[in-house]
Amino acid sequence: MEKLDGGITKFTGDDLSNLTLVDINDPEQQLEFSVTKIHARKAKFRTINLIMVQMLLIN
Repeated sequence: MEKLDGGITKFTGDDLSNLTLVDINDPEQQLEFSVTKIHARKAKFRTINLIMVQMLLIN
């Protein structure tokens, strides 16, 4: 039960004293990667939308 409580405490961020640098950096890197992917998809959809609007204006 103590191990479970320790895992929950770490997961919720209540006790960060036991975290290693890897524990901190890994989620941060995952978030940065995800944000980069989101920005790329957003740019792609904006480009597609712009092309579609231009095509509608031409026709």
